[in-house]
Parts: sequence; C-alpha cells; structure tokens
Amino acid sequence: MSEEQRQKESEVVQEFKLEQDNELRFEVESKEKVTLEALLVQWQLNVLGPADVEEGFSQVCPLIYHYGYKEPGSNVMLYNLLVTKLAQTVAERMEANRQSRRENAVSGVIINTCGWVKGQGYQMLIHAAKAFEVDLIIVLDQERRYNELVRDLPETVKVVFQPKSGGVCFHAC
Repeated sequence: MSEEQRQKESEVVQEFKLEQDNELRFEVESKEKVTLEALLVQWQLNVLGPADVEEGFSQVCPLIYHYGYKEPGSNVMLYNLLVTKLAQTVAERMEANRQSRRENAVSGVIINTCGWVKGQGYQMLIHAAKAFEVDLIIVLDQERRYNELVRDLPETVKVVFQPKSGGVCFHAC
C-alpha cells in the first residue's frame, strides 16, 4: 500500500450509531466520492394475505432478491440459486401463515415465468417447477412445450394445455 493510499485511509472518519432500534447513522469525511446503499429489513410473517383488488399486494414486507443482471441467462447458477431461495422462503411464509389460522390464509402462489423456454431457459423452467414443488402448470398455446413438460416432470404435476382464444393477436409497439 502506497503512502498516499494510507494517508487517504487515515483521513476517513467513520461513526456508526444505532438509535431507537431503527435508525443507523453513518458519517464519512473524505475527499473521495462516497456511495452508501441502505437496505431496510423487517421480519413480519403475519402480514400475508390475498392481494387487494384496488391496492394490490401488501408492501409492508415484500420479498425481493437482487439478481443483478438484465437476463436470466447471464448467470444461470445465481438465477437458479435465487429461485431456490425464493421457493424456500415462500414455503416458510405460507407455513407460518397456515399456522396463524387467519381467515385469509395463503393457499398457493401463481408463478409467471419468462418467455425463454428453449435450451437453458427450459432447464431453468423445470428447475423453478421443482423448487416450488408445483402441482399444476398451464401452458398457453404451445403444444410442443406442453408435451415436453408432461414428459419431463413427475406424474404428480398436472400439466394443462390452454389454446389461445380466438381474436387474440400480438401487436408490435
């Protein structure tokens, strides 16, 4: 480490202070540009329930994992790891909700996957189905994909083919 780097490090003054169990203060004196990212973490299992028609899903305790790439294929291993972690966390929340015996207890999830269903994309789709232990998959207007899923998934997974409704068309924006 050069003398200049040591001097820069010695100029940095850091102070951490936790106040009222919910506030973290961080002070930095530096001649260099400083970037600070904050993450608020709250653990509330009892806020689950159905989405409100007008307000949508509760944002009190959203479940978010940062992938960091624009496309799932950019880092398949990380993507699959996050899908597995998401599936485990969803299962834990659903179980906690079931145990709370609330009237509006969660009974399942709907998983909408991306349109990449060839090669690695198909393998990632199979991984998600297994990670979430799905029992029903609806395939929209792709008979070949339907047959592949019936072949590749356990018999306990019901795969349903749903043809596209008449009059549905795609428009380029």
